[in-house]
Amino acid sequence: MTDETQALGWPILDRPVESERLLVRQTVHEDLDAFVDGMMEPRVRSRIITMPRFLFETNPATGRPHMQVLFEREIERACRHLTIVDQETGDFAGALSVSPFQDGEAEVGVWIVERFAGRGYGAEAVRAVVDRLFEETGLSRAVMRMAADNDLAASLGTNAAFEPARTRSRLCQAGGKPVRTATFHLTRETWETRQAAPAP
Repeated sequence: MTDETQALGWPILDRPVESERLLVRQTVHEDLDAFVDGMMEPRVRSRIITMPRFLFETNPATGRPHMQVLFEREIERACRHLTIVDQETGDFAGALSVSPFQDGEAEVGVWIVERFAGRGYGAEAVRAVVDRLFEETGLSRAVMRMAADNDLAASLGTNAAFEPARTRSRLCQAGGKPVRTATFHLTRETWETRQAAPAP
């Protein structure tokens, strides 16, 4: 791990993070099939703007072997792609990634499988993990980038206190066509204000 990664305190993410409905834990080899199946869902593929271009330009059958290789490689490198589990059923619900920047910043990404879509799981998982990072590390700001029409964008502010940062067009995986993207961020100052506010 790099010094920047250690500075963010990644070992704390080796411990599962629990929320009201979810368990966010370290991804293991046994998650491979569910992880790849989820990444190959059309809904997921159309929303992840950081997916490698060759994966969204091929059909799922062609892209699956590539995803398996990437998944195994990231497991070996201990990259922080965490698995989201529905606590009631114990089933795979999606994945969350955390990538460190300089100066104590991190980019967070999340996707939820179709079966659990529309329940607010994405924002709930983000809030739980970001809370852990702010509480136990020197994280100064968390950033998220996504397609502007992603249903997660509408719930980030309400459920996770993220604020819009900027919107611009860029090439993403939706058939290789430019889509509108939105950037959200949560600073330590905003997070601390939220934490100090009386519970509704």
